[in-house]
Amino acid sequence: MTAILPVIWFCVALGAGGQAAQRGIILSVAFFGNENMDEATLLHAMRVTQEGNWYSPEVLRFELQEIERLYQEKGFLKARVGPPEVSERRLEGGRQGVAIRIPVAEGPLFRLGRLAIRGAEVLAPATLLQMAPIEPGGPYSRPLMMEWIERLRSSYHELGRIRFEARLHEEAREAERTVDCTLEVSEGAEYRVGRISVADNAVDPAELRRLLLVGEGGVYNPEMLLTSIQYINMSKRYRPFGPSDVEVRVDDSARTVDLVFHLRPQGKPGPGGRTKPPGRAPEGS
Repeated sequence: MTAILPVIWFCVALGAGGQAAQRGIILSVAFFGNENMDEATLLHAMRVTQEGNWYSPEVLRFELQEIERLYQEKGFLKARVGPPEVSERRLEGGRQGVAIRIPVAEGPLFRLGRLAIRGAEVLAPATLLQMAPIEPGGPYSRPLMMEWIERLRSSYHELGRIRFEARLHEEAREAERTVDCTLEVSEGAEYRVGRISVADNAVDPAELRRLLLVGEGGVYNPEMLLTSIQYINMSKRYRPFGPSDVEVRVDDSARTVDLVFHLRPQGKPGPGGRTKPPGRAPEGS
């Protein structure tokens, strides 16, 4: 006859500074109080705290913070997740198991209210607003607004405005459940390419300049520099190199950017110490 082992349950709330339950096998994880985000989505966000894994209070605390962030990204700025209710269970063989129940207080959904631009002249404020990822009335998401600022930074860099800066001012209105935003930009001056040189005298600077998508005297665009590196590597004229092999010297007083390329040729040095690119006939042939 199989003996029936006694089962003992008790709960431990994991508040800040509370006593954590002992480690054990996770038997179940459940959420309650969530309405706008289904349990399957919340469970999927728990990368480690899952059935069958070892229970860790520290990992659970971190993962609940990530779920709060997920709510806030979707406009639930007041969302609170936890503290969890952890029930311990003594299993057969002296092992320990835990069942986890997690309360969720979603709070109200905040939407974007007024969106304004301040300080833009080179690009019209209306142009910047057209690039915004959220229209007034849509669920407010701070990560999306940060991505917007990065897209604006890239757009200004294309214009040589490498000192572009932006700051987002937020004002949450509790009664209206909206967030008014003002984006303050400092466009900076236009920078142009100064001198383009190479550190290795085995490389012909004139040959390199012909391969670049940035040129001396032209507007400096960091994105075009990166594209140039990719293009040159595909040509296999030089040994593979990356952005860290290009020394970027910014002169704020002259508003210029000098570029020093630290790259090496593919082939063997020819007469005079310079290497001719593959496929190019030697001089005098």
